[in-house]
Amino acid sequence: MDILVFVIYFIVPIGWWLITARKKESFFSWIGLKKPTPRKSLWILAIVNVVLNYVSLKYITPLFLPQGLTVQSQYAGMGWSALPSILYFGLIDTGFSEEFFFRGFLLKRLQNRFGFVVGNTLHAAVFGLMHFVPLITLSISLWFPATMFFLVAGLTGWMYGYISEKSSGGSIIPVILIHGVGNVTVSLLYAFNLM
Repeated sequence: MDILVFVIYFIVPIGWWLITARKKESFFSWIGLKKPTPRKSLWILAIVNVVLNYVSLKYITPLFLPQGLTVQSQYAGMGWSALPSILYFGLIDTGFSEEFFFRGFLLKRLQNRFGFVVGNTLHAAVFGLMHFVPLITLSISLWFPATMFFLVAGLTGWMYGYISEKSSGGSIIPVILIHGVGNVTVSLLYAFNLM
């Protein structure tokens, strides 16, 4: 993770809390790092999310994204030698850090300001843009794959937001696990040429 991403994902939320909420609420509660209060829908949504992510990456994404442009594809054919990198990428670099920032910080602040539906939609659009911009900067000719990737990532972000706020009592722990385990699983499938 480069320094700019670290500052955005971690320093900005910590600074925001210090300035606006330090006297009102503990940092862990404010960011959503607390014990989840799961509803029945959590388990259903978790399973649906895993299935949709696998189906999307296996069957839908290849229709519009040139092979080798997903982050997970860097592990293609590497087998067990890729495991340390896969675990770091899936659990820390994306699972924890993206959920910390997007669902823990951004969604919660937008939801407090605009309500859940608007806040979740806005944060999901930003999450989608984060996946769109790197692809479109490679080449303007990738506008269609980048747009499709924006839609898939935005929908996934919206679902993660729903899971954290409506199915987990505001805890980001379930989406950290869903996101992290999902990325590890897909990366391992690539590592063993099963994708």
